[in-house]
Amino acid sequence: MNFAKVEVSASIAIEMNDLSRLIARAEALLERVESLLPPAAAAPDWKASTAFRWRKRGGGRGHLEPVARPHRIRLKDLRNVDEQK
Repeated sequence: MNFAKVEVSASIAIEMNDLSRLIARAEALLERVESLLPPAAAAPDWKASTAFRWRKRGGGRGHLEPVARPHRIRLKDLRNVDEQK
């Protein structure tokens, strides 16, 4: 019997057991933290407008809001704007 192989296998089994416990604890922690977070914002309706603005709420959160009547500026109407780098 090769004792080195048995020792390595036992070591891997112990590490996997430790990893499984760590993952279980991390998942439990995430569940507790997620219950404290506000619900995720709904995805914007991209067909509602051609322009959107960011509306910030308290706590740094916010959402995209469609612009009802955006200005219709053509690219060739822009003056003194550098090209994108």
